[in-house]
Amino acid sequence: MKRFFAILLSMLLLLPVFGCGSVFELHNAFDPETDSMGSKKVFSGNGYTIALTDAFTERKSQVGFDGYYTSPFCGVMVQIVTPQKAAERNITSIKRLLDQTIADNGSDRGSEVTEENGLTYYHYTRGTNAGWNFAFKGSENYYLVQFVCAESDSNALKDIIFGFARSVTVE
Repeated sequence: MKRFFAILLSMLLLLPVFGCGSVFELHNAFDPETDSMGSKKVFSGNGYTIALTDAFTERKSQVGFDGYYTSPFCGVMVQIVTPQKAAERNITSIKRLLDQTIADNGSDRGSEVTEENGLTYYHYTRGTNAGWNFAFKGSENYYLVQFVCAESDSNALKDIIFGFARSVTVE
């Protein structure tokens, strides 16, 4: 479990270093008038599916994410928390998972877990990036789904990202 949170923490801390704010920025595939990012495209992994758009490409994660999807304006990372990992960290609920993630990621401290419209998440700003960490509970596993974009684009992308989050299904 320590490895899981170490990987998550290292990825979250490296995003500003690599300047994701300059990589994930709105470009011509995003139509702010219709809040459209292209045609719907469904991705699936071990026990989950997520409907994004054809602007996203599935990538092999270099830091151990169970799912890693990128577009020119947003990145999505999925982490699966198995029952064993959850037991090691005393995670007994979605809220506890997010609270633990906030505690483990120093730069997220001060973020608050919110439950809204059937979603449980927290929002953070880190350097030139902004993100939302959503958590879901399947029949066995917990799922952390993180969306990252340029902080300057976060207001324009928020409704779209929440739509993506609402599309997540878990077994």
